[in-house]
Amino acid sequence: MQLSDSHTFELVILSCISLNCITMSLETPDLDPDGDLAKWLWRCGFLFTCIFTLEAAVKMIGYGVAHPLETAYLAVGWNRLDFAILIIAWIDVIAADAGVKALKALRALRAIRILNKIQGLRVLVLALLDALGSLFYVGVLTFMLWLIFGICGVNYLKGMLYSCNDNTGAVAGIDGCVGTNVINFDGQYVVAERDWLNAKANFDNLGNAMYALFEISLGEWYLIAHSAIDSVAENVQPISGYQQWWTVYFIFFVLLSNMFFMNLFVGVIYEKYFARKYEGLEDLSKEQRQFLGVLEMISSRAFAPERGPLMGTESQAHAIASSEQLDHGILCAIVLNCIMMALTYHGEPQWWEDTQFWSNQVFTLIFTGEMAVKIVGFTFSQYWIDKWNRFDCFVVLGSWLDLLVTLFDIQFINASLFRIIRIARVIGRIGRLFKGLKLLSGIDAIVNTFISALPALSYIALFIALEIFVFAVIAMNTFGLVQHNGCLNEFRCAGNIM
Repeated sequence: MQLSDSHTFELVILSCISLNCITMSLETPDLDPDGDLAKWLWRCGFLFTCIFTLEAAVKMIGYGVAHPLETAYLAVGWNRLDFAILIIAWIDVIAADAGVKALKALRALRAIRILNKIQGLRVLVLALLDALGSLFYVGVLTFMLWLIFGICGVNYLKGMLYSCNDNTGAVAGIDGCVGTNVINFDGQYVVAERDWLNAKANFDNLGNAMYALFEISLGEWYLIAHSAIDSVAENVQPISGYQQWWTVYFIFFVLLSNMFFMNLFVGVIYEKYFARKYEGLEDLSKEQRQFLGVLEMISSRAFAPERGPLMGTESQAHAIASSEQLDHGILCAIVLNCIMMALTYHGEPQWWEDTQFWSNQVFTLIFTGEMAVKIVGFTFSQYWIDKWNRFDCFVVLGSWLDLLVTLFDIQFINASLFRIIRIARVIGRIGRLFKGLKLLSGIDAIVNTFISALPALSYIALFIALEIFVFAVIAMNTFGLVQHNGCLNEFRCAGNIM
């Protein structure tokens, strides 16, 4: 019981699951079964299966197998999922030489065991399951919206997205799309037959319209929109920009489908996640739950120790660091730095490049001096407690590293990375300065909210990555040996699919 409840034991099992996922990503369908890599991967799979079997045995001994108590191993749904995956793993190990494609595809289920090891992922999955009922109604509402736009598209665009493959302007419609024409193919002029072709995504019927709207929702709206905007009439060659008003149709669909209804989906899931997170605290009011959230944010913050009385240089540095004159001076330096960075252009003369380089060093010295004064005046512990000061310190150090890379021509570090740091310095300092002047007090609240939401966002990112990995392994074992053609060329390994 003590071993199965140990945090170290769970951490070791989680590490083994992660390593097992890495070994699964190394497998390919055309891997030589008699090769060294295939044998090594089989041994790794067998080893991990033995480790997971040992884990299940330890928990069965500690909690009991199927005792009526709720703490028994098989009485917990997550443990039953782990046990089912373990059985599939042993079947895969025993029947490894059979080459059954379904068993190889089911190896991806081993990654799902991560869900049982991370509390945040379990809460997220349970929230998604709880939200299925509400999401169904949101999906029906979304489908109705698509149906309205699809019917409108069919009534006005059916048969109008055809075009001739001769784009020279010599063809006015379907009657003229006959014979041959000369086209430029990879720098060579070849003779090709004219053909009256339909767009892949069209509105000829409701099914095709719904498929076109699906592609639009995935971000391919501009290609379909151009086809609609260029359309003239049935059996007439498209003319560029002939019906500009179709832009309104596609913009409204993207706004409603991709933004409004997506927020509805997110809102439903967030409500269920919030309920799962505070499960057992249903008697608390909304204000009391918000107070608990505030307490969590306060407990996660660090506080600097109190300092003694200021004397000598510290007192003078504190007075300078707290003065409005310093803030105004830094504001002027930031504005000038922004102007200098905005005046760079392609083909600029050498003297202007040198001017920008040395002016940047002057600004770096100014900002370094500001950081030094604040560290002396406030002490490093109090300076570091402010997130804006931490960002300033990072940017200043990055600026000096950028200077060293430039002066000594260090090749193995990408200098563009430090140009991004320069831009981040300006943005961060402007935000910090306006925050100090109480001009952007709302930004500080937004940043604090974002930081407090990072743990939940990390669970969402991990869940999406896990989902992509599982489907990638299944696709690799299902389509990996299909004859190469078009997009199927990338299904040889899980890395390419992801």
